[in-house]
Amino acid sequence: MSTDPVSLADFNPFDPAVLSSPIEFNRRLVNEAPVYRDPHTNLVLVSSYERVLDALKRHEDFSNRFGQAMGGRAAPREELTEVMKEGYPAVDTMLTADPPEHKRFRSLVNKAFTPRRVERLEAEIQKLADELVDAFIGEGRCRVISQFCVPLTLTVIADQLGVPRSDLPQFRRWTDGFVAQLGGMASGDAEIEAARLIVE
Repeated sequence: MSTDPVSLADFNPFDPAVLSSPIEFNRRLVNEAPVYRDPHTNLVLVSSYERVLDALKRHEDFSNRFGQAMGGRAAPREELTEVMKEGYPAVDTMLTADPPEHKRFRSLVNKAFTPRRVERLEAEIQKLADELVDAFIGEGRCRVISQFCVPLTLTVIADQLGVPRSDLPQFRRWTDGFVAQLGGMASGDAEIEAARLIVE
């Protein structure tokens, strides 16, 4: 008997199982609903190249300000609200800004990642990639996301921000806090812990 979901609505794109193996979800998006409003997150997912290009030109219809759509909560629980009050007020970032704010953020980032500057990073990134592979190659297998992709990306970004590598475990905890609250998958104690990490 097949255990495949009956419809796309049975997939939550932020479910850890889907994130670890998104092939079936992505295949069904492309084939069944190239423009799809996900019922779990209320996000609109666009999965064809031509439609993505079109959506990028129409920020009035396809806003990057997705924070309000996430989490499925009309009013946060009092405990969660109290934790979040301890931090800075939420502001848009490059990820969640629309033009013209997005252009301002992007122009700052573009200065840091010109082709010449990125080329100068290549040797250090290659060295880091080799070190990560060396750590698991003797086992004959690895978990690509957790043993390679995440530490490679996290370390490169932290290096660019000037975060000492000794602080990477803490940097990872904070990153996990943001990711946990993105998809509305966290609940109860996990949601409060994610909020505390965001405040930190």
